[in-house]
Amino acid sequence: MKQTLITLATALLTTATATAQNLTNTIWTSLEEEIDVESDDGTNIKAIGVDFHTDGGFPLGIKMNRISSNVFEVKYIDASSKENTKNTLRSVDCPKTGKTEYLYQETMGGKFLHILVKDDKKEYSRIQEFYDVLNGTYTDKDGKKYVFDNSALTIDGKKMTIRPEQSNYDGYTNCFSIDDNYYCFAISETGINIYTAAFEEECSDCDYYPDKLWVKLRADLNVNQGRWPITNQKIVMERYLLRYTKSMLRLMRNEIYARHGYKFVSVDLSDYFSKTSWYHPGTDNSKIKLSPLEQLNVNIIRKIEDGMEDDYNKNEIEEGL
Repeated sequence: MKQTLITLATALLTTATATAQNLTNTIWTSLEEEIDVESDDGTNIKAIGVDFHTDGGFPLGIKMNRISSNVFEVKYIDASSKENTKNTLRSVDCPKTGKTEYLYQETMGGKFLHILVKDDKKEYSRIQEFYDVLNGTYTDKDGKKYVFDNSALTIDGKKMTIRPEQSNYDGYTNCFSIDDNYYCFAISETGINIYTAAFEEECSDCDYYPDKLWVKLRADLNVNQGRWPITNQKIVMERYLLRYTKSMLRLMRNEIYARHGYKFVSVDLSDYFSKTSWYHPGTDNSKIKLSPLEQLNVNIIRKIEDGMEDDYNKNEIEEGL
């Protein structure tokens, strides 16, 4: 773990540093935490913080003091149990979102906590997270192709519009609708399982829930060089990563290296990627150079992966996405 944190800190320092700026009216989010900056007078910054995981989503008053041009100390006013954090403003180039600013958040003692992305354009919203989890190309047991691309689902060439369904839980669930039909999905080791959805009417705080298995889909690893092309397109979000098991995060992280022809020592990884059409292992791993975005995502995934317990059964539909 110590070596991982050292590697994380070293790699993040190599990404481009954003120029000093006024943070007034900016929003920073990990989808687990959010900081909404109201004003910035150059020294004392007034903001509202939300910790969706530990504080039930209730707004928390915070103060941000500028330590240097792009380094800030965050103090929580309304939550004595939350420690102060150090936040460094940086940026990285992303093929999908362009130059992307983020806050590298750590304890005042230097332990990495979160990456919070500037979200003015709502590119990292929970709706987009819903799509990011589903997006990809899959096949069913009969070889029929299913392509999820944000709000569109194409089944063997027939395109339909899908819509995430709101719930009273936390915004958007594992449920979506096509016309008047409702479905839930669960992430599996090999792809996604989709269920027809039912609705519990005899309650005051209801949600759609899985009823019967509709289709079992296997991810097509040959399209876009793997199951998770998002890892070389934009910063992967903490909440997005928490939807996967520890073993899946290991595959996600190593898929980044596999695209560069990394020669794996682990037999299971070598066998897994050797089944694809695009994996061509090289002879010298030392020559492999990840982009700053790829290295950043490797370190974020590793941090979440290391913090997880061993895999448990996640085949059941979870209440919220």
